[in-house]
Amino acid sequence: MLSSGGKTTAACPVCRASGRDKKGSHLAIWANGNVNCVVGCDWREIKAILEPNWKGSNREFTHAEKMEYAKRKNDERIKAELEKINREQIAERRPTITQLWRNILSEHETEYWRAMLWEASPTSFDVESPRNSSRVLQAIYEPSETIWSGGVYDSGKPQHECHFDTAKAFLTTKEIGDRVGCSTFKKESFGRTMDNVQERKIILAESDEMTKSDSACLLHLFDLLKLQVVAVIDTGGKSLHFWIRYSKRALRLLTELVEPLKLDPGALSASHAPLRLPSCVHDITKKPARLFFLNPITQ
Repeated sequence: MLSSGGKTTAACPVCRASGRDKKGSHLAIWANGNVNCVVGCDWREIKAILEPNWKGSNREFTHAEKMEYAKRKNDERIKAELEKINREQIAERRPTITQLWRNILSEHETEYWRAMLWEASPTSFDVESPRNSSRVLQAIYEPSETIWSGGVYDSGKPQHECHFDTAKAFLTTKEIGDRVGCSTFKKESFGRTMDNVQERKIILAESDEMTKSDSACLLHLFDLLKLQVVAVIDTGGKSLHFWIRYSKRALRLLTELVEPLKLDPGALSASHAPLRLPSCVHDITKKPARLFFLNPITQ
C-alpha cells in the first residue's frame, strides 16, 4: 500500500479476483472511507469484499469470499501473535545471553587465544601453510558447485565470468583469489549478486568492538548454541571472522546476538558478499589473514 495526501493506493480485490491488477495499484481508499477503482469496478462490490459486515452491501457473499476473508483475518491474528511472542522471547533471552557470555569470558578468555582456537580445531593444519585457502574451499563446497573467487571488484562485468567456476576447477587448475563467495552461484554468472545466488553456505559473524581474545571465546558460545563454526580466520585487522554454516535457525539466533554481542548486522545478512581467505592481505595493516580453526561441513 502507498499513502499520499489522504489517499491510499492498494490492490483492487475485484480486479484481483479476475486476474487483473497484478501491480496492486487500481484501488484508491480515501480518508473519508470512500473507495474507487481506476478501471471502474463497482464500489459496492469492493466494500463488500473488504468489509463483509458492511451494511451497504447489496449482494450475498460467496462461500469463497467468506473463506478468504476468514483466512486473511486468521493469518493476520497469527502473524501478530507470533511477532509479539518473538519480541518477548528476544527481550527475555537477552539478559540470559549476556550473562552466559560473561561466564564464558571469565572461564575461557586468554592471551593465548590463537593456541586455543588451533587446538580446538577438528582439522589439523599448519597456520602458515599456503594450502590453507584450498583447505577452506574443500571444507565448504562440493567439487561440482559453481563458486566465485577473486578480488573485491572482480564481479559485475562479462570479463569477470572467469572468476566463476566449479570448486574443482579452483582446486586443480585455476588460481584461487584472495576471497571467496559465501554462497554458490548459478552457472554462467559474471556478477556476485543476490539474483545469481544458488545456495547460501556461510554466515559471517564478526565484531570490530571486541578484542581478539574476547572474540575467540565466541567459539564456546556458538558451540553451546549448536551453531557449526566452519572456520575462524584472523583477518590481519581488528577482528576475527567466524564462518558459520548457514541455516535459517543459525541466522535467526545470530541476529538475536547482534545487540548483546555487538556483532556486525551487515555481515550476517549479506548472502553474496566476499569472504577473506587465508593469505588475503589486509588493506590497512598489510598483514595476511591466517586460518586458526577448520571444521568441514558435514554433508
